[in-house]
Parts: sequence; structure tokens; C-alpha cells
Amino acid sequence: MTDFINVITHPGIVLILAGAVIAIMPKSASRYLLPLGALAALAALIGMDKSISLEVPFAGDLKLSLFVCDEISWFFGLVFAIIGVIGSVYSMDKGRRGEKAASAVYAGSALMTVFAGNMLTFIIFWEVMAVASIYMVFRGNGPDARRSSYRYMVMHLFGGNMLLAGVMLLPAGITAAVGPVTDTDSLPYWLMFIGIGVNCALPPFHTWVADSYPQATPESQLFMGSYTTKVAVYAMIRFFAGTEWLVIFAAVTAVLAACMALIENDLRKLLSYHIVSQVAMMVAGLAAGGDVGAAGAAMHAAFNILYKGVLLMAAGNIFIALGLRYITDMGGLVRKMPVTAVCAFIASFAIAGVPYFSGFASKALIMDALHAGGFDMSYILVTMAGVGTWLSITMKINYFVFIKKPEKELPSSAGPERVSVSSAPDRESASDKPGCVSTSATPVRVPAYKIFAMAAATVLVVITGIRPEICYDMLSMDASHLFAPDHVLEYIGLFAGATVPFVLLRKFMAPHEGINLDVDRFYRITLYRGIFALSDVVHLFFAKYAVIFDNFYRSVGDALRSPGRVFGLRTSDTKEENARSIGEMVHVLAILCVIALITILVMD
Repeated sequence: MTDFINVITHPGIVLILAGAVIAIMPKSASRYLLPLGALAALAALIGMDKSISLEVPFAGDLKLSLFVCDEISWFFGLVFAIIGVIGSVYSMDKGRRGEKAASAVYAGSALMTVFAGNMLTFIIFWEVMAVASIYMVFRGNGPDARRSSYRYMVMHLFGGNMLLAGVMLLPAGITAAVGPVTDTDSLPYWLMFIGIGVNCALPPFHTWVADSYPQATPESQLFMGSYTTKVAVYAMIRFFAGTEWLVIFAAVTAVLAACMALIENDLRKLLSYHIVSQVAMMVAGLAAGGDVGAAGAAMHAAFNILYKGVLLMAAGNIFIALGLRYITDMGGLVRKMPVTAVCAFIASFAIAGVPYFSGFASKALIMDALHAGGFDMSYILVTMAGVGTWLSITMKINYFVFIKKPEKELPSSAGPERVSVSSAPDRESASDKPGCVSTSATPVRVPAYKIFAMAAATVLVVITGIRPEICYDMLSMDASHLFAPDHVLEYIGLFAGATVPFVLLRKFMAPHEGINLDVDRFYRITLYRGIFALSDVVHLFFAKYAVIFDNFYRSVGDALRSPGRVFGLRTSDTKEENARSIGEMVHVLAILCVIALITILVMD
């Protein structure tokens, strides 16, 4: 009885059950069930006994290990539960019941994955996360949502199968505990690394983030930006911490993704590229090894969920209020959306790692791990990625989106943020397609609950930046040196120096309309042409031999019904047009002989 209570009060199970209830309840009730389920999951996590080891029978002798907790898993689980509450409040729109149910299942599966004690449990909920997120992309409001969901599905099915194959080849198989994979020269090691690397958005598999996230609704993008890649970082900590060759690879990825963001015009796609860049910094930290590297990756993941969540909500509010996606269409929004502008300003300082903001506290651990491990080149590259983040988010977004006078006239609105929940229009009413918003000609006021969710996350960003020891203590790290004068002045000088060229060259750094090509351009073309070439070959083959195949099937049927026809004999029920000559039937005899020979060889 105690085990049953522990199972149904598991925070992940609570959210998954909430998703199941949302799927069958009326749409009007679903908007409240999602935040209630998220709050219940957070309460269940806080009240959970960290010392228990929860196992339930699965099939035969196999068991699901649902709850194994230590500092790292507890820290991830706590921030996952917190962002689940914030995201559920942000998603309190009317309608879109299926998307809300998928969000709850998605968040619940992420919690189940980080607390999984064996590989069977890990794999199951890893795949449930993939299925839920595929649906969320499919139901998105982007112009390429459905096709992007197919590409997303292919990428994650590939990654999931690689991970599963690697796990199956482990000595203990799916019963193995979730822990380090030590045999670096083995096939399971590399299969598992590829599978997790896909979700971790490591090149060349990183493009699914920028391809699919902007196609989802703002609410779904908030959830997706908080879970998939961060669960993958957790998996990297568990399986591949201390993989030194990965340090330089991750550091280069961080720089390249920041550069892609610097030239991107689509605001939500720009933020998606920075998910790739920030995750690469986390991977560099954990790959450097040691407790500091693992703690730095975990803390940077947690803080990134908060400040990146604020930025995603800010971009979502702009999209909801004005229907704008591209920075070239924006400008001067600080006057129309002051709360969104202030929150985005604070979050942009945090993501760049400005002192006394949360990103500074977590990035310091990563830099300490790189310095202690002697990874000087990676240290420089991660610093460069930080400068790229400052330029592409702190400077570019704040200036071109909120401060600079717009080049195009924006729709007039009497303060799109100052609105009560009751007066906020239903976003679904703007279009027959779920999640669509009004065009720039008919601005929509942002509901108060979305502003509240964004402001709440911003408060957490400020608190964790001013008092980082709250999180440092959870991971047994010392924060006493964090605000040393030389450390603070180093970062201030770095960002001040990066600001000068932006101010001088801001006309040249303005976003431009156009399509930025990434590495997916190459394998999209390769797959496209390869699949169509294969289809043409198959079509030509069957077209050429269609008569032979048709004669074979008809002849076998005739032979079974009337064996005499094999020899071209006439019977009383034979119609003249259905008769077969021995010349037409000889291939049947040949096929039967081949089948008989194969059967004899197999039996021997």
C-alpha cells in the first residue's frame, strides 16, 4: 500500500495523470487543470522522501526503478517542477486541450527520466518525451509546423533508436543502473553518445532546435526549451562526465551557434540558436570533469531554464500581441510593452553572464572547471561565446526590438499588456488554426496571466543572481569567491569592450531579411535527392518487370486451381483466354524448383 501511494504521488506520475485527465475533460476546464497538476507535482516533489528507492514490476523479472535521488537529480527535478508551474500558468489560454495534455505528459516524463534508477525506466520516459514533443510541434502555429514535426520525428526516432541499441548492447542491458559508461572504445558507448547527442543538440544534429521550436506555439516553445535539451544535459552528466575530447567540440559549438544567432532575423529562431549555444557550454563544463564541472552544467541548465524561459515568453508575448516574428518588423516596443521589455532586459543580462545575474553565477563554475582542467583554448572559446551572447541578445534584441524606432509603422494599441484576464480575447478566435494570433493590423492584448508568469520567472532570475548561494548549497559548492572584485571587474570590462563595436557599427549589425542556411541544408538535399532517386529506381524496376510479376502470380493461382494448366492442357472448365502455354509457365516451374532447393538446404 505504501509503494502504491509513493507511485501515484511521484511528481512525474502526477503530471502524466494530469495530462490524461486534461485530454478527456472539457476545454474550459483544461486551462485550470494544467496549473493545478503542475502545482500538485511541485508539492509532491517537495514532500517526497529523498531516501526511498521506488521500484514496481514491469514484465517478468523486469522492474521499473521510478525514484532514485541524489543532489544532481533533485536539483534538476526541482527546477523542472518550478518551470512546469510557470509554463502551465503561461499556457492558461482557452482551448488547445490536446496541446495542454501533451505539455503535462511531456513535463511529467522529464521528471520521470531524471529520477529513473535503471535504463529500462530511462528509455521508456525518454521516448514518451519525444512523442509528446512531436505532437506539440505538429500542433504549432508556424508556417512550416507540420513538415517540421516530421523532420523532428525522424531526428528523434533516429536518436532514440541509437540510444536503445546502445543500452541493449550493455553488459547488463536494460537492467543496468543509470550511471557512467566507462568503456569508451565500445560500440554501446558510441551508440548511446549519438542518441543522447541528438537531444543535446550537438552538431551535426543540432538543427532540429532552430527548425522546430519556432514552429510551435509560444506556450509549447516555452515547455520544449525547458526540457528536452536539459534532460539530455542531465544524461550527459550521468553517462559521459569527464569526456575530455568533448570539451573543445562543445566550446566550438557554443561559438558557432552564437554566431548563427547574431545574423538571425526571426526572434524565436534566434532564441532557439541560443539554446544550442548555452547547452554546448553546459556540455563543455561537464566534459571537463570533476564535481565542479558537473555542478556547473547542472546549475547552468537550471538557470538557463529560467532566463531563457523569460526570453521565450517575451518573444511569445510580442507574437501574441502584434503577430510579429521578425526583428526587422519590430522596434520601439518598450513603449507598447513595458513589462515585457523590462523582463527581457533582465533576462538578457542573465544569459550573457553579467555579474549579479543568475547566468554569471552558473557560468563561473563552468569556467572554473575549464581552467582547473587546463582547457585553455576551450576557456577562450566559451568566453567568445559569452561575448556573442551579449551582442546577439543583450544588445541586438534590446536595441532593435525595444529601443530603436521602428522602420515600419506598428499597429496602435492602448497598452497590450495592461489587461485583465476576463477581457483578454481568446487567441483561438483569431484563426481556424489552433494557436494562430492576430495579424499586425489587429493587435491583441496579452493576457494578465502570461505577464504574471513571465514576471515570476524574472523574479527568480534576480533572486538566484543576487543570492546564488541558495543553489550553490544544494550542489555542495562554495560561492564565497564568486563576487571577488577582480572576477566581477573582468566580466564588466569584457562586456563593456564588446559594447563599443556594437554602438559604432550598429547600422551594419542590424538584422536583415533572408534565410540563413545551416548544416541541415546539406542532409536535407542529400536525403531528398537520395529518397527520390531510390523511388525512381524501384518504379523503373517494377515497371520493367510488371508483366513477369503479373504472369507469375496469375500462373501460381492457375497452377493451384488446376495443375493441368502448367503443361498447357485444356480442361472442361478452362476458358480459352485463360489458358497458359508451356512457354509462359516455365518460369513458374523454375521458381518452384528454387523454393524446393532452398527448403531442402534449410532443413539440412
